[in-house]
Amino acid sequence: MLAACVAAVVLLGVQDTARAGYKMEFDENRWISLGIGLRFEAGAQQEQEDGGHHWDKSFTVDSIRPYIAGQVHEYIKFEANLDYSSSDNDVQLLDGIIKFEFNDQFNIWGGRFLPPTDRANFSGPYFLNTWAFPLVSQRYPQIFAGRDNGVAFWGYDPSGRLKYQVGVFEGNSDARGPSLDARLTLNLLDKETGYYNASTYFGEKNILALGAVINAQHDGAGVDATGEDRNFVGWNVDLLFETKMSAAGSLMIDAAYFGYDNDGFRSDGAVSQNRADGDGFYVTAGWYLPGEYGFGAMKGLVQPTVRYQGYNNDQENLGGVKDNHYQSRWDVGLNWYLRGYDAKVVLYYYHQDDNGSDNAQKGFVNETGRNGVHLGVQLQF
Repeated sequence: MLAACVAAVVLLGVQDTARAGYKMEFDENRWISLGIGLRFEAGAQQEQEDGGHHWDKSFTVDSIRPYIAGQVHEYIKFEANLDYSSSDNDVQLLDGIIKFEFNDQFNIWGGRFLPPTDRANFSGPYFLNTWAFPLVSQRYPQIFAGRDNGVAFWGYDPSGRLKYQVGVFEGNSDARGPSLDARLTLNLLDKETGYYNASTYFGEKNILALGAVINAQHDGAGVDATGEDRNFVGWNVDLLFETKMSAAGSLMIDAAYFGYDNDGFRSDGAVSQNRADGDGFYVTAGWYLPGEYGFGAMKGLVQPTVRYQGYNNDQENLGGVKDNHYQSRWDVGLNWYLRGYDAKVVLYYYHQDDNGSDNAQKGFVNETGRNGVHLGVQLQF
């Protein structure tokens, strides 16, 4: 199935190399487009545990994504994307969306897609300003790759600067009620159009965007070991600041703070880290160097970046004793954009620490760390 989709995309795409992907128009209100994305990563990582300091190599096809989109009516569009991951060697439905798009103020999407959530999730790995996805923004309920099944209403205020997205989604499928998700984004400088956003605009816009998200579901945390239903509430605030290109280059700052409340969920007398209450944040800074760099026809924008993120589980176990777990990570990288998000090469180093708690000492112990150096290549058409 995947091979057939990829072959169709490649063969049809050659007919129109002037645009990203292939688009066939039947009339002004009917068209279909095909595209594909691929991410490959090679590197080495070092585990620092039990006195071991050996390095292990890795070569990974992170994902292959055939893209299909179209319009069948003046106000009706659709999108159907797949994802192949080498981690489980499986093809899954990424997006399946029916879009009723009426005007800038009011639109309706239904199906499987990204619910209203933080900027990193809205960007996804293909439109991120780093390579590795933030650890701290992966704790909202999801079916696959941040997606969920549901319906969302979205649009802008008349000025186009305040964007709203409100939706009803499946969330935890075992819960009796739906998940209620909402996001507000205020653009104080240039506007960001469309349902999704990106995490960088390559210094081509003046961006100062403030976002706020709430995600709540009754019984969404599940039933704990005592037989009680536990509710889920997740929230975050995020900021993106970016300036246009100038003689000295361009600054980019991307930051977010997250809070997750699982109503004190407990499982088998201990804390389940995937459901534990906690909070976290990340801060990313980047600088686009002036001009383009490379060799021959292969020249593009160069952007050094650095990101720090931390997440803290803060919850009591059944004995009423704190059982904390703190995770932190540094990423330092160099992005080379040959054609924006369609041709991106990233060289990055990371160091990650995972600290468990010692209840007797009331401090963080049993530290495990890992380092890695990786080269990633991303192509889209």
